[in-house]
Amino acid sequence: VINCLQPISQIINDYTPVLALNPCNNSLTVEDASEFGIGDTVLVIQMKGADIDSTNTIQFGDVININGAGNYEFNYVSQKTGNILSLRNRLTRTYNIPNGKVQLVRVPYYNSISVTDTLTCLPWDGSKGGVLAFHVRDTLQLNANIDVSGKGFRGGMGMNTLLNSTNCGQTNYFFPSSSLVAASKGEGIASISNNISSGRGPLANGGGGGQDHNSGGGGGGNGAVGGLGGYQWQDCTGAVDNRGLGGKVQAYSNAINKIFLGGGGGAGHCNNLGFNSNGGNGGGIIIIRSDKIRNNGYQIISKGAEAAACTPNGNFGYCHEGMGGGGSAGTILLEINTAIDAALINTTGGNGGSMSGEDVGKLGPGGGGSGGVTWFKSATQPTNFSVLDNGGSNGVNINIGNDPFGATP
Repeated sequence: VINCLQPISQIINDYTPVLALNPCNNSLTVEDASEFGIGDTVLVIQMKGADIDSTNTIQFGDVININGAGNYEFNYVSQKTGNILSLRNRLTRTYNIPNGKVQLVRVPYYNSISVTDTLTCLPWDGSKGGVLAFHVRDTLQLNANIDVSGKGFRGGMGMNTLLNSTNCGQTNYFFPSSSLVAASKGEGIASISNNISSGRGPLANGGGGGQDHNSGGGGGGNGAVGGLGGYQWQDCTGAVDNRGLGGKVQAYSNAINKIFLGGGGGAGHCNNLGFNSNGGNGGGIIIIRSDKIRNNGYQIISKGAEAAACTPNGNFGYCHEGMGGGGSAGTILLEINTAIDAALINTTGGNGGSMSGEDVGKLGPGGGGSGGVTWFKSATQPTNFSVLDNGGSNGVNINIGNDPFGATP
């Protein structure tokens, strides 16, 4: 028997940020064109660039103008001069360069392939990555998973303040990144200044951060809204709700034809030595064109990552912090004519963080990340395909009856 399936695994795409577009000669100036050649199929995709409401109100994070965020299209390299790549076809969509974080992805084309070890993508690093895209003329066979879980927008990074004092009841929707009373927002489709990058308001589909004292971060959003983080420390007085808010649902439709990375979960507010309450990363984007797929029990996956797990710290021997929100699942586009056997698509949101040190009172677990989005070529879900797209679970106060204390899935 002749095996005509080409083995592939790991990272098969190449990526570079787009620095400029010259519409007169239909060329792109990129950061590094060394892995791109004449005749290559490429994907142009804008990762960010939306305008949001940045007022200190409940509307913080609402998308005012989505601009070119989520725009994408395929093209071909027709000429290369240094880091300038000319394209065969005129671009049909608008791209906001450089503020929209547009990247160019080299897309391989195969006859028939076998995935022999996990097939994934470069993690999104703020300027490139987060996307797996390829074309197969005949058969795609899975002998391992295709998995870009946690490769999307980044979760908020927990900053341990090391303060023994409390500043309960902080209710602003944004704070500067240096603030000791608010944790970082998860990353989303908008870019904002460091002056407003912390606090409970969501960053479009990125979850909001927890606030003093020890409220939880919100889950990232994509196919739905992310979950709320839990309430501030139980010993704080007054009925104040300063939970991290969940990331926004994204604008998907055939008419606008946009695709997005999963939103990062917001960080939880923390102050005890030894632990940082990071939010979970969102899931990446998968685009597959193939005539047939044989799954062999393996899956196509873009899950949101869980928030940082509770780890005991040196002071108390347990974790007593506001916890981070889970990342949202990502987006999968499948233009596949036939599934030979049962195909499972998994775009489940990441779980929010839980804690175990509640002998001094309940405090805020993390909110769950939302489920993701799967698009098929056909108007209805094809035979032999099933989709698991649940949202992530919220975290809990483990030692107080698994009390979510205001955190939601």
